Amino acid sequence: FGKRKIFPSISPKKSWEGFLGGLIFTLIASYITTSIFFEIEISKGMIISLFIPFTATLGDFTESYYKRQAGVKDSGNFIPGHGGMLDRMDAFLFTIPLLYIYLTFL
Repeated sequence: FGKRKIFPSISPKKSWEGFLGGLIFTLIASYITTSIFFEIEISKGMIISLFIPFTATLGDFTESYYKRQAGVKDSGNFIPGHGGMLDRMDAFLFTIPLLYIYLTFL
């Protein structure tokens, strides 16, 4: 898997196949979670799960872009081989604010 790269000049390991796998897994996990916990409607959970892979990938590309501009391969050694703490948090960069807006105002 992972033959078709999304944006190799920014994040060479991100592929369309990985993105699609993440999207499918997110949909399945959201369906199971909203089926068990009734505080959120299944339809709202599905909308959120469609939204998260896009915003998480956008956050990853944004963080990778700035790291490349700064000439930094790894932003730390918290988890060896995983690029540091920023790589653990980059998906939240756009996801959390947009999810907050969706849940609060829409």
